[in-house]
Amino acid sequence: MSNELIIIEQAKSDPNALAELYRKYVCRVYHFIVYRVGTIQDAEDLTSLVWEKVVDKLTTFHPNNNYSFSAWIFQIARNCIIDYFRLHGKQHTISLDEISELVETRNTPYEQVVEQQTMRQVCSILKKLPEKQATTISLRYYAELRNKDIAIIMHVSEKTVASNLSRALLNFQKLWNQEINHLESPS
Repeated sequence: MSNELIIIEQAKSDPNALAELYRKYVCRVYHFIVYRVGTIQDAEDLTSLVWEKVVDKLTTFHPNNNYSFSAWIFQIARNCIIDYFRLHGKQHTISLDEISELVETRNTPYEQVVEQQTMRQVCSILKKLPEKQATTISLRYYAELRNKDIAIIMHVSEKTVASNLSRALLNFQKLWNQEINHLESPS
């Protein structure tokens, strides 16, 4: 039994073990959510909701070779995001103030501005992609999941994840280039 599985079993009855799981996953869950919903306040609320569900359902988690804890927790996060979009639609945008909160502190103001602009462009492009492609990119790069876990979460094969990711990255690149060309062209 792996160390994480031991901690998961302990977390079912020990708050300290649950806190260890929380520390390990909360940032990844939050980043996945914030890039999908686009507002910090909603991402914080949804992250809290995910952890409420994790606590409520932890005793029902039974690991097997095909279903990891990270896949389980990100399936909960994905379901919360789907419910959120059903209620609120996809009309949210991320403000400059919120982008500033997401950006790590840089050495120079110039680096901060560049990072903020890049974050705004990434969020904008993700919202333009088809849902499956945006989710695949977010799970792979913001949640840092393996294709195997993404396949479990999205109920597809690993080959389908790889194909979706490839298509998503191509579409993202096209939109990115259009965005850059638009910014560089004189108005």
